[in-house]
Amino acid sequence: MSFVLNYRSGEFPARVLRTRVAGGFVCTETDYLPGQSIGRHAHRTAGLVAALRGGFVERLGTRQFDCEPLGLLYRSPGEIHSDLFGDSGGKCLTIEIPGTRLEQIRDFVPATTTLVAEARSSLNSTALRLYKEFCEEDKVSALALEGLVLELIAGVSRRFSNKGSGRDGRTALRARELIHEKWIDGLTLSGIAEEVGVHPSHLARVFRKEFGLTIGEYVRALRLKASAEQLSDSDKPLSRIAAECGFSDQSHFCRTFKKATGLTPLEYRRSSKAR
Repeated sequence: MSFVLNYRSGEFPARVLRTRVAGGFVCTETDYLPGQSIGRHAHRTAGLVAALRGGFVERLGTRQFDCEPLGLLYRSPGEIHSDLFGDSGGKCLTIEIPGTRLEQIRDFVPATTTLVAEARSSLNSTALRLYKEFCEEDKVSALALEGLVLELIAGVSRRFSNKGSGRDGRTALRARELIHEKWIDGLTLSGIAEEVGVHPSHLARVFRKEFGLTIGEYVRALRLKASAEQLSDSDKPLSRIAAECGFSDQSHFCRTFKKATGLTPLEYRRSSKAR
């Protein structure tokens, strides 16, 4: 059976160099060997991952992100992924975002893992300042570190909220708000388009342009994430999880979950509770 590990806050499949906590944010510096491959796993908390040295490829099902040196990845909680580092290995700084903070910015960050900044992004300077403060040990460094974490999160949030600055962007953002409000219901493209006042084909185009996913893929990601959390945190029967997460029935839930993760829901539940 394939095995998926669910890492809790502060747990990493790598050599941990140092960890600091500031304002509830857990900042961890990790070191990776040349060519290190990390099998399928998930993190229980959301996080921002800055590649300080080297780079890595992160795979989530059919999606792939190439995080080059000084790149910045937003990692959504609970998503199953694998990582492969290059020939020079790598060093990363991960900022874990607690649930209370994530709720505040939910409407301004992606629903799924996304590369939010490449090497030449304006966010790089903030990330490097944050890392420099992370390495300090004076009496005010914790306060300064928290401020820089918030600055970085604000920069990421602003980048995604600014995607909706034009008319098409505002349409896509409104559609996303409706999806977050009603994802458990039987949403249809035509129904969402009617509520936001545009033609369905236009909505489909602008939504994919803004968020990199079709509306169907976005809704499926929300349902899979919610079901994975319930599998890890409860002993509810699969039929109940399927109903609560918007799948048509248990069979549909099992097929969709295995296609996305490579595991049946029961295999995922056993592996997530084996730690």
